Amino acid sequence: RFDKRQLVPSSSLLSPSKPPAEVDVVVVGAGMLGLYMAVKLTRSFKVAVLEQRLLIGGIWSMSANSHSPVNSSAGGYSLQDVLGESGANRDHSTAREMITDIAKLAKEVDASTCCGVKVVRIAKHGDGYMTISQTDHAGTHVTVSRGVVLAINDRVGIPRQITWAGQE
Repeated sequence: RFDKRQLVPSSSLLSPSKPPAEVDVVVVGAGMLGLYMAVKLTRSFKVAVLEQRLLIGGIWSMSANSHSPVNSSAGGYSLQDVLGESGANRDHSTAREMITDIAKLAKEVDASTCCGVKVVRIAKHGDGYMTISQTDHAGTHVTVSRGVVLAINDRVGIPRQITWAGQE
């Protein structure tokens, strides 16, 4: 059995951390994709991972059945390039193994991860962006960055109709 307490960043154990004022890249979402991107980006940039929930892991930590097999040989689920051949999931890993791998990714960016942070707006700001967020414990925050990665499943922005040539 996997202990989900491993999915709480150490900075959030006593009280949720406040987002930084400035970084190179903001990653919104601490699911598998967000953590993967953060690990890759921290090799060259200062990164902040902002997660709305109080634990990381995204859909995997919310509703995954820990014993169901996952087609983890698909490129989107393979973490071998960041965790190494022996330390990452394999073909048809269980969801529990996927969550274990997510926890390994999270440890690599633990100090850069802020949970309990709801991103309310991202706006262009000069050559970069302003990420405006809110926390229950400390109100509104602004993080200035050169780039933003949206790694979320939620609908973003106002729905709008899209048309294209040849549309029926």
